Amino acid sequence: MKTLKNKLAVALCVLTVPGVTSCYEKFDPESYAPSVTIGGFTSSDEIARANLVAHFPFDGNYSDVISNTAGTNTGTTFANGLKGQAMKGAKDGYVLFTPTAAILGLKSFTLTYWVNSPSTKAAGGIIGLVGLSQTDGFWGNIETFFENGGTDTDGIFKAHIQNDKTDAWVTKEGIVNLYNSWNHIALSYDATSSTFNVYVNGSKTATTTVAKFGELKWKNPGKMVFGTVQFQTKPSLTTGASAQDWASYLTGLLDEVRIYNVALKDAEVDALVKLESRGEIMPFKYLLLFCSLIWLGVSCKSEKEAPGPSNPGIPASFGFNSVKVNGTYSGFKYHDVNLKPKIRFTFSAPLSNATIPDGITFQSMSGEAVAYSSSLENGDSSVVITPSADLKYLTRYSVSATKALKSKTGGMLLNEVKVELITMLDSTDKFPVIGEEALLTLVQQQTFRYFWDFAHPVSGLARERNTSGDVVTSGGSGFGIMTIPVAIERKFITRAQGLERMQKIVGFLKKAQTFHGAFPHWLNGITGAAVPFSDKDNGADLVETSFLIQGLLTARQYFSESNAAETTLRTDINAIWRAVEWDWFRKNNENVLYWHWSPDYGWDMNHQIRGWNECLITYVLAAASPSHGIDKSVYDNGWAGNSTFTNGKEYYGITLPLGEPLGGPLFFSHYSFLGLNPTGLTDRFTNYFTQNKAHTLINYNYCKTNPQQYYGYSDQCWGLTASDIPGGYNASSPSNDKGVIAPTAALSAFPYTPAESMRALKFFYYKLGDRLWGEYGFHDAFSLDQLWFTDSYLAIDQGPIVVMIENYRTALPWKLFMSSPEVKTGLKKLGFNSPQL
Repeated sequence: MKTLKNKLAVALCVLTVPGVTSCYEKFDPESYAPSVTIGGFTSSDEIARANLVAHFPFDGNYSDVISNTAGTNTGTTFANGLKGQAMKGAKDGYVLFTPTAAILGLKSFTLTYWVNSPSTKAAGGIIGLVGLSQTDGFWGNIETFFENGGTDTDGIFKAHIQNDKTDAWVTKEGIVNLYNSWNHIALSYDATSSTFNVYVNGSKTATTTVAKFGELKWKNPGKMVFGTVQFQTKPSLTTGASAQDWASYLTGLLDEVRIYNVALKDAEVDALVKLESRGEIMPFKYLLLFCSLIWLGVSCKSEKEAPGPSNPGIPASFGFNSVKVNGTYSGFKYHDVNLKPKIRFTFSAPLSNATIPDGITFQSMSGEAVAYSSSLENGDSSVVITPSADLKYLTRYSVSATKALKSKTGGMLLNEVKVELITMLDSTDKFPVIGEEALLTLVQQQTFRYFWDFAHPVSGLARERNTSGDVVTSGGSGFGIMTIPVAIERKFITRAQGLERMQKIVGFLKKAQTFHGAFPHWLNGITGAAVPFSDKDNGADLVETSFLIQGLLTARQYFSESNAAETTLRTDINAIWRAVEWDWFRKNNENVLYWHWSPDYGWDMNHQIRGWNECLITYVLAAASPSHGIDKSVYDNGWAGNSTFTNGKEYYGITLPLGEPLGGPLFFSHYSFLGLNPTGLTDRFTNYFTQNKAHTLINYNYCKTNPQQYYGYSDQCWGLTASDIPGGYNASSPSNDKGVIAPTAALSAFPYTPAESMRALKFFYYKLGDRLWGEYGFHDAFSLDQLWFTDSYLAIDQGPIVVMIENYRTALPWKLFMSSPEVKTGLKKLGFNSPQL
């Protein structure tokens, strides 16, 4: 950066020289124009100067120049940075700094820095950047890091902020060209509005408001950390946490870390980025004085002396100033772009028109070149790019200014620039419009095929996902079993066909490997042997077993005829049901149930089943068991004894009786309630229909208001739950939002929000059907923000769609399951009331 500043000064001096007509002419600096500024500032140090509480330039040392206090280095070095030198990270390398009183006293803040990081995919998961540790928490008071994105070049910025006993997460996904180039990151928090903002290269890209978060109060603050997250230091800065294989160190560069005690304004962040990236601007009058002195020192000759030969000099490099798409600036990623956009790049010098064809590239993300026309404006320093033909709907394109672009004087572009465009959605209907009832039937029938046509040929059980081969899932199969009575009543199949399939399934389950009667999460669909779900999860899974039993009891109640085949089926289901040793999973008679047990690792997973989440059905069935039942005390102390079980707060004007803030992923209100009818179901905690409706409406309103500003979220495109996401899987929720919508979330909510769910269904089918609808119904998930559509199907997501739509239409699954005598007994034992009891 210092070199750039010198070049700028020399270039300006060259421009100044012709104005000095005589070495004897009087020079009055006050007679020249005022200072050249950006946002009213000539130096980055002028921005909120009184509010700058720490500044780490990393110019050969690790000191904060505000407090003149040095940090402690472990394994990092220095290298050429964006401005002077930068901290060069390394594996196992980081810098620690004892926070000053000003940092510890922050109520609001802005944290800014420049970072040039390798891809997180090479690192393994996340790369820690800058943070303020918390000595008794896994995540720091401030923890900022990069996380895997959808591609090797795009990524996610995340920040965790702890405020006393409350924490918040701030996320910006889909950051284009995040890796292997300099990027400026700014995170601000305004206590007066409880609002966080994320800025990338000066553009505000994400806003998160956390209700009543208020003034910050750090919780047990420790050291500041540069170059990793707090639990990767040696020793770990947080008690009880150690290094994780998914977290890594910044092996790239970190420069110009600044901390302010206020939330900077948008214009201040923009000016900071421009001033730090282009060099501080010397006030013009002093620059002229400086250049005049140079002229006097090196070029003055006698008026009578002939001038010497001129020096043609070296062509000055030039920089990128701004970009607009259709007249609007919105950073470097644009959504909902029309099919004939105008992309206007502005640079610091006039351009050579002849270099534009090679210097500016326009292509789709598949690499297909896009023909375009160009025109120069603004004294040839701006170029407007327009595609020659209409672009395709809902397609990602990139427009790049490369170093092949030259100025008129032959200068080189300092930094290449890439802009990403995602074109608009084609709003026409993709399929003929049919009636709402017909549409619901179509969705149920097509989705049912996942469990019928794609069922494992030997076991009849449901494969975990459409790529699982011989791996079948116990819980997902329970959901699939519940679709069979629906399919018979809807005449997708005959009763005889349904009975035959149930005989195959139950016959296989009778011989499958179990552990104290409980099934593993995954089984081999041919042999029935347990397939490890994770290293130590190779035995019993009590929650998945409860989903399976929920389905089996529903089928038992449906196949109720007195003929030998159906009688035998019921007998076999009862044997499987009675064999589950629910009480054994109390682990030495504790008043709580445990999720996992392994024949090799015992109780090492140590996962207690506590509410509120998707597992209510586990305690209901454990209480209902005719052979291995639990007492109400296990429910009260285990399931309901969690300090976070009840809520009672309002979100979007809706009171949420139970569960985590904002409700969590929507499968919490689906999985247990495929069979349990929440209508009129009450206990001392809540009315469960009220709970599930509130949970769903909060999720709906979160997507509708879209605080993270993900493109595509709306009142017809909503629903956050567990699903595939780009590069992985995530239990998405308002507090863990990745910008990914899963159709199962809104469609399985039909009993609670029929109008909102119908709007979503019509949007998914008619507007996105060409991308989203497939052989087994809607694919698992999509992101309009990242323009990502998965082709996957998951049993645990497809099953609830069929069952919950039927519960909305006829309540058949609810009627069947709630008719079980044991279920009635279990609910009464636990203190529930219901019209069905």
